[in-house]
Amino acid sequence: MIAGLVLGIASILFGWIIPLVGVVAGVIGIILSPIGIKRAKRWHQKHTIGVSGLILSIVGLVWSIIWWIGYAGAMSQDSIVY
Repeated sequence: MIAGLVLGIASILFGWIIPLVGVVAGVIGIILSPIGIKRAKRWHQKHTIGVSGLILSIVGLVWSIIWWIGYAGAMSQDSIVY
């Protein structure tokens, strides 16, 4: 559960600095968070950290993809002024 939360936070933080790292962290967080939620439910514990990790991972993934598209658009424009 904590790994998903940490990766969700990392995907948001790295989303605008290095979007590729944000995408990778978001995808791994989306994979690990439901595993943590299942384990918490099986052991009758609170699963709020897992849910938070899942939400942050999804938000971080979307954020990273938006910034990645923005960077690609900015780099594809001709920036030479004559």
